Amino acid sequence: MTNKITDNNQLPKNPKNPSLNPVSANSEFDFSFDVTKISLLAVSLLAILGIFLFGFSGVPAILDNTSDSQLARSQSTASVKATADKKKADELIKQESSKLTFVDKKAMMKIANYGDLEIKLLDKIAPKSVENFIRLTNRKFYDNKIVHRIVKQPTFTVLQGGQAVGQDPKTSADGTTVMDELWEVAPDQVQDQQTGTFTVKNTPKFKSTEYYKDYIAEKGLVTYPKGTILMAKTKEANSATTEFFISLADTTLPAQYTVFGIVNPSNFGVLDKINAEVGVEATVTSQGQADPTDGKPNKEIKFTSVTIE
Repeated sequence: MTNKITDNNQLPKNPKNPSLNPVSANSEFDFSFDVTKISLLAVSLLAILGIFLFGFSGVPAILDNTSDSQLARSQSTASVKATADKKKADELIKQESSKLTFVDKKAMMKIANYGDLEIKLLDKIAPKSVENFIRLTNRKFYDNKIVHRIVKQPTFTVLQGGQAVGQDPKTSADGTTVMDELWEVAPDQVQDQQTGTFTVKNTPKFKSTEYYKDYIAEKGLVTYPKGTILMAKTKEANSATTEFFISLADTTLPAQYTVFGIVNPSNFGVLDKINAEVGVEATVTSQGQADPTDGKPNKEIKFTSVTIE
């Protein structure tokens, strides 16, 4: 239904209370002081005064300013929280300085209902990632964390855990992010925007050929062996924080993810058990579609505790 602005002379009359009837264009205005007329007169004067003071564009301008203010307050709140998280992280690092070491360490990860993983931490090739993991583990960050993602594809089979939840700072152990540590010599490459292929102008060199295998330079892909622990991140460089992958089988991904640990092969049975028994929970997106190979696990996988030895 379309709303129209109707002339007063066309408005319906009110036979029960004539004082509420609109005044026609050629009617004489009655100045008798009944309450209704005084009220109508006051409202009219206020409306005219509002238009005079603010103009017709006044209200949208005020609303726009309010929206901008809300955005500014939101950004300010986020900035204050980030500053507080960084300050807290600095204090924790100061407290940990005499207690923690980061060389030749291993982690013990207990996974409810599936078993334990002994993980060798690779500080020789990924010192910053290892340090970040040890600090977070020391703070019990990973204890009782639920694995929030499983991927089961022919060449991409991983668990992803360590997600910040609730009041957890969504940053690394030092309140910032963790640098990428996979390259000794990073590729100097140009990507063709039409084909997506890369032209590499130099000779890239990984920090380890054992944990970064079968590099395909023109596609920018590398194979991460079964049992490797690698930092999760966004597409941006140096954007890792708390999350990590565990490869349940040899996994081919873009050469962007830092390997910082390897599961003891004697514990591969735990990975095989998870891979065999856990699938992807059936979910439907807002577009009515879902990826049956990538999503939330259909059975709970929980790190009951993670410790450093």
